[in-house]
Amino acid sequence: MAAQVVQQTGGVPTPQSHPAAAPTASNETDASGALPTGTAPIDETYYHCSGPATAFEQEFDPHVCSYDDLFTHFQPTIEQANQPHGDGEEAANFIHEAIQTAIAEPDCEGVEDVVLLCMIMQESTGNCYVPTTTDADGQGTGGLLQCSGCTGVDEAGGTLTQDIVTNMVHAGALHYKQSLDGQHGNVYEALRVYNSGSIASDGDLASPNSVGTPSYVTDVANRFHGWIDGGNT
Repeated sequence: MAAQVVQQTGGVPTPQSHPAAAPTASNETDASGALPTGTAPIDETYYHCSGPATAFEQEFDPHVCSYDDLFTHFQPTIEQANQPHGDGEEAANFIHEAIQTAIAEPDCEGVEDVVLLCMIMQESTGNCYVPTTTDADGQGTGGLLQCSGCTGVDEAGGTLTQDIVTNMVHAGALHYKQSLDGQHGNVYEALRVYNSGSIASDGDLASPNSVGTPSYVTDVANRFHGWIDGGNT
């Protein structure tokens, strides 16, 4: 199924894909299904996409930004999300350290910092204090990555520390790693499984029949190039 891309401009939606990006040695699609090394500029536009993983790779891979550029771009939002509860800058720094710690762990081999950061933005907007919820199986889903069995700050005494943030990020990274391994390293398929537990029978990663949030993969993929919010309806 071909990618269907629409840019929301506040008026009538007009078909539009990402601006063309000249392939370089650093932004060519990795045949393994991993993201390419990000070199693209920040682009806050939301682009709609549907279809199998190949459609998402074609649409988003050439426009992936570097982790450093994305963290700098997202940091004000992360700080704002945490400010009502404490030191927003400290919370953002905790998240950065936790991501780098997680991807260095042997049990998270293959997990990319760009993906973790964008998943955190999708799941909690980087709010370290996001409340723990309960999934359909009665399991607690807490923490920055809202994953099953993870303890959030509200269940860990309410005081934010580096250890608590590191544990939240590592727990989510492990869940994502399981999805990644199950999908043979394909990032987009792994995101679908992380959110839904499965991929729709037609292979469409944005299928309205997906369990969970149908737009989840598209949302996270848009964060790979700097989207924060708005324009995704």
